Amino acid sequence: MKTKHLFLAAIIFAGGILIVFHLFESEEKKVKKQFTLLSEVASKDSDESIIATAQKMQKLRTFFDKQCELKTHLDYLSGTFTPEEIVSHGTLGRAQFSRFSLRFSDLKVEFPEKGIAKVTLTLRVSGMLKNSEHIDEIHEVESALRKIEKRWLFSSFRVVEILKR
Repeated sequence: MKTKHLFLAAIIFAGGILIVFHLFESEEKKVKKQFTLLSEVASKDSDESIIATAQKMQKLRTFFDKQCELKTHLDYLSGTFTPEEIVSHGTLGRAQFSRFSLRFSDLKVEFPEKGIAKVTLTLRVSGMLKNSEHIDEIHEVESALRKIEKRWLFSSFRVVEILKR
């Protein structure tokens, strides 16, 4: 009878630990989750409706700090932007594509100070322009996020180099 109670207690204890780990995600997992969510919102399927596009663009603004710095090899894509400007540029950019995909991989997250995350990653941009031209680029990127009111918001992206295949 004692073995049965001990076994039941072990199962309950293990279940409790799993619940705690699920409810209290690490800060690193929260940061990585922001990249996954950004990828989902930025990507576009060929059959995406206007309403779905509008919903995604409204959601897009919630990922960015009040000022987000972008540094690329293209002057017109470099600067400091508000979430509204990012949505505007994102909407115009997505309109050029019939299909668009943004994927983040090899994320290395560091926390140099409280409330700041520095992430080095590989970014893959792919899609089909409306003129049927195929785009497929890979970039090494450094990004920074700030924790504001319990949420990690993007505050900068810097393209380090374009990787050739």
